[in-house]
Amino acid sequence: LQVSGSLLLKGNRFTELVSGVEIEGITGRLDYDREGLKAIALPGMYKGSPVKLDIVSKWAAGEVFRAHLSGDLPIENVIPEILLNREPLFRQATGTSHWDASVSVAAVEGNRDREVWLEIYSELVGVSIDLPEPLAKPAEVSWPLLVRHPIRAARHILSANFPGRAQLLMELSKDDSQPLRAVVELGGKAGELPGPGLFSIGGSSPKFDLDGWIDLVVKRFSKMDDA
Repeated sequence: LQVSGSLLLKGNRFTELVSGVEIEGITGRLDYDREGLKAIALPGMYKGSPVKLDIVSKWAAGEVFRAHLSGDLPIENVIPEILLNREPLFRQATGTSHWDASVSVAAVEGNRDREVWLEIYSELVGVSIDLPEPLAKPAEVSWPLLVRHPIRAARHILSANFPGRAQLLMELSKDDSQPLRAVVELGGKAGELPGPGLFSIGGSSPKFDLDGWIDLVVKRFSKMDDA
């Protein structure tokens, strides 16, 4: 049985139900057949900003579905809202940059359930980061960043990687994405997470504002105690 065709989109909306990502005003063509769906570089709007959307779905593949979005976006529109609400340190980054973001649904070896991940990449040109050295960043400098956020996964470990500069690993609650513990490794890759409720920083850097980090961590966890 041969099944194939195309859909012409005129102002349609795409919603990824698990992550809540919603793109409006989509135009262009979506092709389909017995093996899956495909649409490339569909114009649309995401939270008021113009973007391009790719959709690829292959029913029999290990990665069943991937939606890829690209465009110039304010960083507060890229970081998942639940993380902004749960972890105020993410609000130390401000500005607009070019972003590539993907939501994927794929099989994982040793796990009967498929996992859903959000991956975000940017060189952060146009974004400033108000953190102590060595993570203080002026807007005009390029700092490549790759973030992987678990939406539905066996281990809810968020990672943020600045290659050669720093890596963050943060365990999130599966119930409400509340941060449970975190580790930052300067100059390399992070190792084991600390104990529950702890935030650890290690590694090496030519510049390190110890007082600034102590003040930041004390203020951060004082707010958690007050809450």
